[in-house]
Amino acid sequence: MKRMVFVSIVVLLVTPAVLSARTGRLGFRAYVSPETDSVTKEAERLMKWGQYEEAAGMLETKITDAMQSGDSVELCLFLNRASEAYLRSGNITTATERAETALELCRELPKGQAKLAALSLQSLGNAHLVAEDFDKALEVYEQALKIGVNALGSEDPAVAEAHMKIGALYIEQGEYREGWSHFRKAIEIRRISQGVRHPEVALSHIRIGAICNEHGFYPQSLNNYQKALEIQLERFEDDHPSVAVTCNLIGRTYRNMGETDSALFYLEKSVELLEASLSRVETAEQLELAIIKVSEQYQPLISLLLEEGRTEEAFGYIERSKLKELKEAFEERYEIDLGTGEMKENLDESQRLAGELEELEEQLAEEQAKPDSLRDDEIIADLSQTLAETKEEYFTIAAQIQSDPDYAFAVRVNPTDIGVLRGDLPEGQKLLMIYSSDEELYLFCVSRDGYEVKTVPVTQDSLDYLVSRCRELCSAEKAQELYNKGMLFSWSWEDDGAKPYDEEVRPLISVLSALYDYLVEPFEVELESAEIVTFVPSG
Repeated sequence: MKRMVFVSIVVLLVTPAVLSARTGRLGFRAYVSPETDSVTKEAERLMKWGQYEEAAGMLETKITDAMQSGDSVELCLFLNRASEAYLRSGNITTATERAETALELCRELPKGQAKLAALSLQSLGNAHLVAEDFDKALEVYEQALKIGVNALGSEDPAVAEAHMKIGALYIEQGEYREGWSHFRKAIEIRRISQGVRHPEVALSHIRIGAICNEHGFYPQSLNNYQKALEIQLERFEDDHPSVAVTCNLIGRTYRNMGETDSALFYLEKSVELLEASLSRVETAEQLELAIIKVSEQYQPLISLLLEEGRTEEAFGYIERSKLKELKEAFEERYEIDLGTGEMKENLDESQRLAGELEELEEQLAEEQAKPDSLRDDEIIADLSQTLAETKEEYFTIAAQIQSDPDYAFAVRVNPTDIGVLRGDLPEGQKLLMIYSSDEELYLFCVSRDGYEVKTVPVTQDSLDYLVSRCRELCSAEKAQELYNKGMLFSWSWEDDGAKPYDEEVRPLISVLSALYDYLVEPFEVELESAEIVTFVPSG
């Protein structure tokens, strides 16, 4: 597990997509203009959004075009870019093949294109790294370093990038002195070539900090993160997303060191800064990226608060994450997807009823607070009756919205607190609120009598897969398929040893059992006494 985590850090955090892509000297964007063609731009967009398989497919068309045109430089570039796409999608074999092909091609190019050979070696080294062949990866990266120095000079940012990779590999192999030496060279080169306060210098400190943190060198990690933060505060506004992310990293490191107060300070600061940064985005694409970043910052803070027994504060941040992530995301989809259909009508009606409920509750509370001589029991009775009827209407609309799996999250887009939830629940009803983060699942069981929270060690990706698989196995298409096979009306949950059971029933039982284990079993005993159980997917 440790090695796999290290590989992820090196490939996804320690290295940019291609060797020095950010510097514009040795990377893909140095050769391909943003104004080139729609296929290239779409492939880059897909890479940015993590749709690596689709990007690889589009890059393959560019490889074919380059082969037909005989443009060896362009072919080499697209082979390397495709190698990265395959690597990030998990297809190590094809990634290695594309990098090796690019390297062979680059060796036939004039010496003036030596930097392309370094780029191809970089891609090949990445493939060996993900395959956990660290000796080969180190050998290839050192070749890339040598070629980079010869082609670009010893003080080029691309050379600094090679030192970063080599240093990370030495650290992984326990050769710390060699590793720190390469890190120092990388920082020194960045400072000389780009300036002491350049954002790339800050990024290098962050990447070194991440490696130190992974290997338990927390003081060194903290030192690098703080140096990065110092640079960022001089370069950017206080609420810049980069500042927020670095604060989050510092908070995580303090948590690893057992310094809870400092950890909470930086984690809370990270959330506040990223929330503030949402107001400065200009496009829907920027908003979605910002929302994802905000969502990612909540998880360590929520986890630490729960660990410290500060449940209500943790719940408050969960609700805030719903407000910042889901409300904004929903408003984007609302405009794009819902049009003027039934869903829009239901949502408009639910918002109207929610406002009406709030007004009625205020009127009732105001009347009940009057002295006996001024209080009108008839008005109180009328308001109570109207309030009950409006609540029933509101919950009916909410149930209709919730029944649509794609828009279940729209039932509640405003934050609340546990006290309000408990006060609104009738006797016999319990809420099971489900919040899924990247690393674990939080379950809140709420009733009039109190609340309890439990964490379940399951990732959001795992849950997403189970839900997707469940929908697939329970879909109308699957029912039609079973009907066509003559199996629909002979369906049985009992294992009769027949082939249909193994092919159709067992997979569904497996998925449902897994979902039950994650979502229900932790509170199975508590839920048995409930007359009504309401599941609320909160994230």
